[in-house]
Amino acid sequence: MPRATLIISADAPGEREAADRWFEAWGGRMTFVSGNTGCGCCVDIYDVEGPLEAIDAIPTGLSAQRAERLDASQRPRRAVQPAHRKLP
Repeated sequence: MPRATLIISADAPGEREAADRWFEAWGGRMTFVSGNTGCGCCVDIYDVEGPLEAIDAIPTGLSAQRAERLDASQRPRRAVQPAHRKLP
C-alpha cells in the first residue's frame, strides 16, 4: 500500500484545518496511522498508509514524502485505526 508522511506546521495558516478535513474524509480507510511524532506544539507529524486515492488526496504542502509500493519488510507491523479526532 502507498504510504506518506504528513507534516502540519502550527504557524502555517490553514494546515491544521486541511489535515483535519483529510483525516475526517480518509482516516477510516487507512491501514496504518502512526501516533504524532512531532513535538505537538509547533509541528505534528503522522505516517500513514492506505489506498492510493487517499494518499493522492493529501493536501499539497502537507505530505513530506510518498512511497508508492512497500515490500513486506517496510510495512508497519501493526495496523492502527484510531477514531477520528481533531488534531491538537
